[in-house]
Amino acid sequence: MNNNIIYSIIIPHYKVPLLLNRCLKSIPNRPDVQVIVVDDLSPDREKYNEIIPELKRKNVELYVVDKKKRSGHARNIGIEHAKGKWLLFADSDDYFNYCIDDIFNEYANADYDCVFFNATILDTNTYQPTSLGQRPASYFRKLENNQALLEYKLRYLFGQPWCKMVKRDMLLQHDIWFEETIIHNDTQFSYLLGYYAKKVKMDSRCLYAYMIRQGSVSKQKLTDEVLMARIGVFARKYVFLRDHGIANYKPEAHIGNVLLHYKKQHNNKQLQYCLDLLKEIGLTSSEIRHLYYKRMFEKTIIGKIINKIWD
Repeated sequence: MNNNIIYSIIIPHYKVPLLLNRCLKSIPNRPDVQVIVVDDLSPDREKYNEIIPELKRKNVELYVVDKKKRSGHARNIGIEHAKGKWLLFADSDDYFNYCIDDIFNEYANADYDCVFFNATILDTNTYQPTSLGQRPASYFRKLENNQALLEYKLRYLFGQPWCKMVKRDMLLQHDIWFEETIIHNDTQFSYLLGYYAKKVKMDSRCLYAYMIRQGSVSKQKLTDEVLMARIGVFARKYVFLRDHGIANYKPEAHIGNVLLHYKKQHNNKQLQYCLDLLKEIGLTSSEIRHLYYKRMFEKTIIGKIINKIWD
């Protein structure tokens, strides 16, 4: 390992070269920083040396995948090439705020397993603050006086990898990687990180600028393939947290929504596939019924009774 590298920043990329250049430009050009860009076979990648000036920096490395497998695979490649003791992740259409330099100076020798940061949430066209996608900003704002609940939400409910500075050795020790799913590839990474990180710090500074952009992966159409991936990801999360004694995690917004979607469509075949998948992953029939009925009746008296009985 290169002993001069303290921070490795991993950025998956697909077909937004100008935004990638903005992201790279926001990263300080320091000898202790390694920047890893992993391109997921963008069609214009052969022109990147011309249209992305920041790729020419000495501390920036570009890797191109052999086969398109989306951002989870790209992030795993980044981890394999990382040399720093701290890992950070960014999406190529976002960027880091100016405090990153101060943060790097302060945390170089810190003994935490993970540091959680805040973020500014902006519209990518206007650069104005937006109410969409508020996490983790809403957590820091609402839970300033409840640090225990803030820590729980950052460990287990905040599923994105950005705004987290993670010790590389801790990830490798516990074999924590990204799932290579069509959606929510970062969910497993985040809750495993939350579970295994022994010493964490919550820093309210806005390290990161998350940009709300139409056409991003998070805005993709909810096809059957996407819905099946979603229900599998959150069922595995539910079972892991249940089996490891983490209370209060309630996945009805993800699992219950998918079941309700197919029930309303009268798509019995796809609904049965969902039920079989949930049982295969490890949910009981009682748990599945609860997730479905709680979501169906959540704003009614019946829903309140179900919730009271379950809790």
